[in-house]
Amino acid sequence: MDELTTAGSVHSEFAGTLYVASPVPSSRRLWPELAFRDLAGAAVIFLCFVGGSLIAQIFGLEVPGSVIGMLLLLLLLGLRIVPINLVRRPSAALLFLLPALFVPLYIQPFSDGMFWVQYGLLLVPAVCIGTAATLFLGFYFARLTRRA
Repeated sequence: MDELTTAGSVHSEFAGTLYVASPVPSSRRLWPELAFRDLAGAAVIFLCFVGGSLIAQIFGLEVPGSVIGMLLLLLLLGLRIVPINLVRRPSAALLFLLPALFVPLYIQPFSDGMFWVQYGLLLVPAVCIGTAATLFLGFYFARLTRRA
């Protein structure tokens, strides 16, 4: 998007309209606005999770409610009902915390020798394929979004 910024106003070639912007807010005024927006974004993510769980429970679906909630959030973002900037920072914070939530899950099985004897031949290739697929898809979608 091409933008021209002059003396407190922004002209966007994409939208073709002139927006009058206020001067850059002080950091004191910016903090509560960011906190409110982040809390609103986290609430949207949480409500999609709860809504997906309710849909799965009401209809007796085998798909986990969290997956349905993710699809619901994707639908809301795709239809532009929810702006992506609303959920960008809260989702990044959740992704940052995600590994810490799974540490206890990984420590117990991996420290058990019988676990490796029983599941090692299946787990190692599955982890390698999953990691390769994640890296490939991440690279592919990063390139795809750079072009857009």
